[in-house]
Amino acid sequence: MLAGVALSLAVGGWWLQRAVFSPEANAGQAEAILNDTEIRRELTAIIADAAAPTLELSANDLAVIIDPIIDSKPGATLMAEIINEAHRRVIGERDEPVSITGVQLIQIVRDERAVDVPGLPIVLPVPKIGTLDVLDTTLRWFVPIMALVGTLILLLALITRPDRSELVRALGEFGIAIAASLIVFGYIIPVHLVPAIDDSTWIQTSPRLALRSVSFVIGAVVVLAAAGVALIIASSGSGRRKQWSTPLSVGRYREDRSWS
Repeated sequence: MLAGVALSLAVGGWWLQRAVFSPEANAGQAEAILNDTEIRRELTAIIADAAAPTLELSANDLAVIIDPIIDSKPGATLMAEIINEAHRRVIGERDEPVSITGVQLIQIVRDERAVDVPGLPIVLPVPKIGTLDVLDTTLRWFVPIMALVGTLILLLALITRPDRSELVRALGEFGIAIAASLIVFGYIIPVHLVPAIDDSTWIQTSPRLALRSVSFVIGAVVVLAAAGVALIIASSGSGRRKQWSTPLSVGRYREDRSWS
């Protein structure tokens, strides 16, 4: 049981690392983060305020142009490198500020005059978020330690040569433990707990990235929990069958004929 708990915590922590703390410059992650209205609104406002005078537009008019661009799949591809840098900064993996170059700005506003915007590159006020930094750092040592502890306990348990029904039951409990761990690490922590601790705009990278794979998490939880329950039921049935099939000792019912 202890091995199952430790290994399930390692699996859940690994999944959280993979889903939320693995920045990549791809359209999928950028699109998930840009789906957050507040993040997209902040980016749009900063870009529009910086570029509007050069493009001879009001900031509001330029914002109307920019928002649907970065809220589209092609826009996510365009913004992938910028969003990747922002993601790395909020989780504490980047010290340098996040900025938008003149070339990137031209592609965003669809106007070559943007290269003349004063003050390029545009620096984005993306903060380092302590909550995400601490969680990322913690997971880096938590996951391997739990995996090591769980493996050692499992090896010790196997050395004792457990009964087959006990082994089947342990596998069932392990499946249920992994399912519970995925719910906690794959949904509750990144989607509800982290945003409740910090109210920064960019904290929303956590739930947005976690929700990107929530359908897989739900499917895995259902399958693992069902398999775990089935194995526990099967182990109970096996134990009863073994009890019924054990021959009774008849020595005590043997007639004592010593008197004859």
